[in-house]
Amino acid sequence: MLRGATGGFSRGFAAAATTKGFVPGGGAPNSTPQWDDALIPRSWKHRWRKKKATSMKPDDILSRAAVQSLMRHGRRAKALRVYMDALKSLKAQWRKEDGEAAPTQTGLNGTGQLPKSRQTLACVAMERSMPALETKGVRVGANRLQVPKICSSHRSRFLGLSFLQKTAQGHLKTLRGTAPKQPPPGKGGASSRWLANTWRETLRGEGGALQKRDDLHRLAEANRAYTHYRWW
Repeated sequence: MLRGATGGFSRGFAAAATTKGFVPGGGAPNSTPQWDDALIPRSWKHRWRKKKATSMKPDDILSRAAVQSLMRHGRRAKALRVYMDALKSLKAQWRKEDGEAAPTQTGLNGTGQLPKSRQTLACVAMERSMPALETKGVRVGANRLQVPKICSSHRSRFLGLSFLQKTAQGHLKTLRGTAPKQPPPGKGGASSRWLANTWRETLRGEGGALQKRDDLHRLAEANRAYTHYRWW
């Protein structure tokens, strides 16, 4: 007789196993038991379900960080879907408006042209929005001064992704009494399309993400006289 949490379930399961043809040895000595699918309780079936394979998974650190920044309330599958739809929308917008020819700017590997891979294009846009300098508030007497500092790699990545995300979210917000903006062409919802449009503007050297990065650089450059207050 099988042992379980409750005696009734164990006895019923053992009786069903004997009546429905459960073979403990599988018909051969020292072999794996053969279980019928009808005997597996419903609460156990989810353990053997195969996970749905996504069409493309972000394999580099920058893409995984982008998916992490898009996630809200632990819904990683939804954030991954928004990211993948943004990649498809980026490819559609690039072909429709810019054509197959890429602008002559420095790419990810220092080449003259940008790569044609949509995921690599998104990584280039995210790298261009990452700042190199920022400011940190230091209290000196009764004043609080903004002391410039060099961004670390993870801090620069966080700021760049937040610039892109805030720029894309700014298009979704509309003033009271005004009609909502029409999202650019592409696949997915409005969030994916505006995110792809923000990537495309960054690749062309324009947009709100680069403006936020330049404003942060100008603020750090203007406060370089307070560098001697840096204690870290």
